[in-house]
Amino acid sequence: MQNIAVQARPRRSDRRQTVQLTRLLLSELFHLRQQEAAQHLGISLTSLKTACRRLGLDRWPYMRDRVSDKPEAPRPDRHA
Repeated sequence: MQNIAVQARPRRSDRRQTVQLTRLLLSELFHLRQQEAAQHLGISLTSLKTACRRLGLDRWPYMRDRVSDKPEAPRPDRHA
């Protein structure tokens, strides 16, 4: 299994930590939006996208629910 090392860059510190990413680790975060997954890992969105490409993921597979809690607004009748 391929392992990618990503440098975490905290904004307020000069310390850099290395985050090891694998496709298996990322697959556990697919239920999150990509930005939320990056925050969870402690890396930037750009670093996450780069790591995903290097691991063979072209797109982040998160899909939001198509059914919303809000009722749909009525559509005007086009045949009138």
